[in-house]
Amino acid sequence: MSKYSSLLQAKQGQSPISEESNVEVEQSIQASSLESAVTTEPAKAVPEQVAQVPPAPLVATTAKLINMEPPRGKKGHPDYNQVTIYLKKHTQNRAKIAMLQAQEERDFSELVEDLLTDWLATKMSS
Repeated sequence: MSKYSSLLQAKQGQSPISEESNVEVEQSIQASSLESAVTTEPAKAVPEQVAQVPPAPLVATTAKLINMEPPRGKKGHPDYNQVTIYLKKHTQNRAKIAMLQAQEERDFSELVEDLLTDWLATKMSS
């Protein structure tokens, strides 16, 4: 309650409440709000902490040694680099058509790899 509440009550024709009774009223309000805030329910049991997962077994590391993991593409393979080259559209289209007609199982990068390997072999032998 405010310090002017007794003046307000006197103006309205009510008997002013003493400061002591104001303190009592405020204390009772606080006590009732505390009682409503406190629950009487028993505390719930805190779940036990989940056991930590042990380290991966040794089998997982040997799986990599015997190559049981799925094959990766060229992008993730450490033996390959991505190279950008410029070809004439006509040359690239003719190469694609020839590969499709021959029903070759290799892709364009494998064709370029084979051609460069052959070219290097001829350069080294001469």
